[in-house]
Amino acid sequence: MIAHIPLSKPTVYLTFDDGPGRYTQDIVEILDKNNIKGGFFWVGQNLKTEQQSIFAKKMLENGHIIGTHTMHHEKLKKKPKDVQVQMIRASTDHISKKIGAPIYYFRPPYGAIDQNTLVASKETNQILAYWNVDSLDWKYGDKPDLIMNNIAKEVKPGSIILMHEKEQTVKLLPKVIELLKQKGYDIAPLPVPDSGKKS
Repeated sequence: MIAHIPLSKPTVYLTFDDGPGRYTQDIVEILDKNNIKGGFFWVGQNLKTEQQSIFAKKMLENGHIIGTHTMHHEKLKKKPKDVQVQMIRASTDHISKKIGAPIYYFRPPYGAIDQNTLVASKETNQILAYWNVDSLDWKYGDKPDLIMNNIAKEVKPGSIILMHEKEQTVKLLPKVIELLKQKGYDIAPLPVPDSGKKS
């Protein structure tokens, strides 16, 4: 399980949950405009259309990372290990097939995990990607200052920042990028493991 990734230079990682959806393209366009790569944790049932698959492949070509977030945004914690393995594998197989690429990262819905989740992630060859900065952008859609303060207050070198594919996130993202750059951070994509490791 990873919640931060320290590098020699002060670096942070922007990640976005719950897509793909109506704001995916807006978020990606903002990132691309700033030459920044993001990590996207997608819910399997949201990835349906050929158009989404084509866009996902373009995202990967441009250096973004796509991970999984279960098929139905269902909590894993307290479920038997074999059930958790099946839940992770179902979304990984579905999304991998749709985007035509391996999946390396899995993020548990609600951040709800137990020992079985850690074992299940290992058995499915997935890196369990947590976070150590929660923007709470899903909660404070009408309070942008609170979202910005959450990030400014919690961010440190190596931070994985949790955001969501929401309208308020699209509006705030340029300011978030500006804030992080002002603080002297590089914004990097989640590192892709050696190609030997694959789901």
